[in-house]
Amino acid sequence: KVGFAGAVIDKYVDFIFGPGYFIKSKEKKAEDIINKFMESGEFDRVLRLWTKEGLMKGNGYMEIGASKGEILLKVTNANNMFNKIDKKGELQGYNQYVGKYDLFQKTKLVPFDIDEIAHLKINETADKPYGFGIMYPALMALDYLAQIDKDSHMLISRKANSPIVAKIGTPEAPPTQADIDDQGT
Repeated sequence: KVGFAGAVIDKYVDFIFGPGYFIKSKEKKAEDIINKFMESGEFDRVLRLWTKEGLMKGNGYMEIGASKGEILLKVTNANNMFNKIDKKGELQGYNQYVGKYDLFQKTKLVPFDIDEIAHLKINETADKPYGFGIMYPALMALDYLAQIDKDSHMLISRKANSPIVAKIGTPEAPPTQADIDDQGT
């Protein structure tokens, strides 16, 4: 919502991917498939989107699939993704909620196994299953900046719209038309 914050996120993403990157794998076939996908140009776009989501919201979720030897990647909105955790705090998988938020419906949950989702946690803490991102620690400062901007606009509008009130003459000596005309100039 704050343009400055969006610019910071974009700059981080550019800084992360600016120098370039490469893939190394023990499995030559996997490396060839990934390199072929990277050459198509789609990989860079998806990777940047995934990283941006992670930086903004603390968590980036990317669905991973394959079809006919092709890698299929899709970045999902982190607001709709939830980690499935057992009683010991171990990750069991992921759920994506695709229903309305005013009424929870269990049938609107889409389950994913651990190997179907790439989860990017940014600014994670201790044993928490989610990251905080780089925007959460800056929210108070961004709120202050937004409030300062709002207050300054209000002050300027009040000052710009303030009318000038002038009293001319007294009840004993009322002003003449010439006196009134002189005040208008």
